Amino acid sequence: MGLLCGVLLRTIMIPEKAGSLLGDKSALLVAIALVFWGGACSSDQETHSVEMLSLSNIDLQSTSGRVWSEVRLRELVRLPGEAEDRDLIFTPTAARADRQGNIYVVDLHAVAIHGFDSAGSYVATYGGNIGAGPGELMSIVDLGIIGDSTVYIVDENAQRISYFGLDGAFLRSEVLEFSPVSHQFTSGGRSYSLVGGLTDHLFETSKGADIVPFGIVPQAPHGRSSSCCLGFTTTFGNNLLFAPHYFPILVQYKPDGTIEYVRGTPDWGTVEPPKWETVGMGGMQGYSFVGQSLHEAISVDEGKVYVFAYVTSEPGYAVDVYDAQTGTYEYSFRIGEIENAYMLNQRLYGREGDTAIVVYAVE
Repeated sequence: MGLLCGVLLRTIMIPEKAGSLLGDKSALLVAIALVFWGGACSSDQETHSVEMLSLSNIDLQSTSGRVWSEVRLRELVRLPGEAEDRDLIFTPTAARADRQGNIYVVDLHAVAIHGFDSAGSYVATYGGNIGAGPGELMSIVDLGIIGDSTVYIVDENAQRISYFGLDGAFLRSEVLEFSPVSHQFTSGGRSYSLVGGLTDHLFETSKGADIVPFGIVPQAPHGRSSSCCLGFTTTFGNNLLFAPHYFPILVQYKPDGTIEYVRGTPDWGTVEPPKWETVGMGGMQGYSFVGQSLHEAISVDEGKVYVFAYVTSEPGYAVDVYDAQTGTYEYSFRIGEIENAYMLNQRLYGREGDTAIVVYAVE
């Protein structure tokens, strides 16, 4: 596999005529740029870092582009199913599952999670009342299952995590000092958060009194903001896996915030870096972030990392499969227009259209 000498993420000023993306604007382009150094690297060569993630080297894959594999998706469950389910679920947007195969459907209209067993029978609702009181929710940005007894919901607007029993009973809330975009727990009780808003670090991990912020957020034209650096996270063992939304890399972090690996994805070398553009806003200067969406979700199942990716060369989505231990890319398979996908128990959970969550066996 190849090793890229370095990648530098920095804020730069580009003259108008330096790129065709500027069109006829007379202003300068303020860009978040990935600057690549090609060629082979030797151990005594200077390395540069991706500032936003404090990275030093990016280890490229031995193959370029995607290696397609034929995979059969066999439908097992479709939600809502019965008439009463259709009255219950207003806007199914995503789903998660536990090791027992129970299904948890996000309903943004109701600001609630609806739980079903593995056959699709309704079990309980978590949340459902809008507000800041006990058991109430103001938003849903993430959810998860701890062990086999607790459902947690991440509320970015309220800056807290709410915990529920499997029967839907509210247990407690945990207030955070930041706006969480995602939040996961390892089996050992360590938590990892992706931090949103104006912040100088992208992640925070904690276990008891051990709290570690990490992942430097670059200086943008309007200050430090994580908006250009956000992506999708999951855990593997005690570590964190991160697939940025706009950058063709897969990163694994250790609990102390150091890097286990940084690997290129199949889109490496085929996409333009994201950038900030100046825009006029009623006589005032503003900034617009422009970037190509690469990744939509990430999950881990049986030692494999599943990164759900936009396919730029054709319609639909792909699942890129990696070895979780090393980050080595293995193959990809197509899932058509299935959105907000998630893998667990060798089953694919995703949204079809605007009205259905579907569970497939992956064969």
